[in-house]
Amino acid sequence: MSQENIEWTAVLDVLKGQLSKPSFETWLKNTKASKDGNRWTIVAPNGFARDWLAERYGIVIKQTIYQLTNEVAGVEIVNGENDDAEHDNRIMSIINQIDVLTFNEREKFFVLLKDKYPQDHSIKHEGKLTNENKKDCFNNFNESSTNMKMVEDVDRISKLETNLESLRYDLEKIERELQSLREQNFSDGC
Repeated sequence: MSQENIEWTAVLDVLKGQLSKPSFETWLKNTKASKDGNRWTIVAPNGFARDWLAERYGIVIKQTIYQLTNEVAGVEIVNGENDDAEHDNRIMSIINQIDVLTFNEREKFFVLLKDKYPQDHSIKHEGKLTNENKKDCFNNFNESSTNMKMVEDVDRISKLETNLESLRYDLEKIERELQSLREQNFSDGC
């Protein structure tokens, strides 16, 4: 068993003594951990467990690590589940946001992507804008108005990203509330 597994097992043993058996069994028993220096990555079995651990046990986990190792640890709790559906939904949401852009806005967006990720040759788009015809495409625009429009486009994209993040946060909050209600109903029924 590696040193980090031994340390995580020791952390789990302490937490097992601090928490109720159902809480420990539900939220911590199936976790794994890796360590890089004083950075701990705790792998939860799914996204909901990740959120639950981060919100309710993150500080307790840090305190327990400190208690056992005397190190102030950075702790990141991640989702160990292959979350392809969530990933696909995020991509579709971004595509839907791009779809509402005008042709010129999309072209500028793809240019911005290409400029931001020049080493990533996998970024492709359906538009006809290439390095060869990019200059021709924008020759019809006044230089200053083009720059101003690109700034406006970047602002619009930024607002869309902010709205997307806000919606994601609201959805996660609703999911947590729903799970809490389910647990409450389950405990009321027992």
